[in-house]
Amino acid sequence: MDGIKCFITSKKALTLIENKKYSFLVQKWLKKSTIKDIIENFFEVKVTNINSCNLPRKQRKLGKFKGYKTQYKKIIITLDPKDNIQLFSNI
Repeated sequence: MDGIKCFITSKKALTLIENKKYSFLVQKWLKKSTIKDIIENFFEVKVTNINSCNLPRKQRKLGKFKGYKTQYKKIIITLDPKDNIQLFSNI
């Protein structure tokens, strides 16, 4: 899963799972077609739609030095109704 940072586990993202929509943070330079190929090959599912948005930069300070955190892109993928991604183990 080169380029995908993490799965988003906010309250809103977890409620979207019921509608077969999953949220991820990915590298800013990835295109939708590349993201679709990565998700379909890794999880072995069929992706029907991808929505994306660029998140704003966040400034950080360390003493007198100023810089910025790495910028990511947030994506929401919609799966085929027959498919499912098992993200959490059944404990």
